[in-house]
Amino acid sequence: MGSSNRSAPPATTPDERVFIGASYLDLAEADADFEALRQSCVDLCGAADFDAVTIGRKASGEVRFHREPDRSQGSVAGDHAASSLAAGLGAALFPSVAADIPAGRLEEREILGTVAGVVAIALGRSGLSKFGDQLDSSSAGLIAVGTADQQDRIRTALTNAHATIVWVASVDVEPIVRTTDKAHRAASRRRRTTP
Repeated sequence: MGSSNRSAPPATTPDERVFIGASYLDLAEADADFEALRQSCVDLCGAADFDAVTIGRKASGEVRFHREPDRSQGSVAGDHAASSLAAGLGAALFPSVAADIPAGRLEEREILGTVAGVVAIALGRSGLSKFGDQLDSSSAGLIAVGTADQQDRIRTALTNAHATIVWVASVDVEPIVRTTDKAHRAASRRRRTTP
């Protein structure tokens, strides 16, 4: 009986995601890569598939989102960065980013908290530690999330990155869907009752 040296390609489940973290010397470089990645995504797969954020430090040392996916066209509350897996990783690593969400948009904060929890479970302590070490030691960072077939395109767009880390994880999106649906229903009820 012979054996084959060829191995079957790894199966990719629909919820498997590639998380990519890139560190930068300054925010302008991270923003340039964000824009290159956004444009690449729009050209090849549509803006809905774009999931990335840039983060930078304020003078106080707190980390804040700087750029995030624009989901404002035709969206309702909760469709902003809150439902982004990239933003979820940013919030899991740097809880201060939630302060960017105005107090009047509680649904968005709730969704971001859920996404951060889901991402933290998916990456585990080891993954979070590696991303934290990578991004905490830099002036600015970019987090992008895509499917396995998007990994090379994402990495190619990050021409200004000082260093990158890649982590593949299966993400249980069901809690995110439930929380987002609940937030949308609550926002819809408020719109109907507000004169």
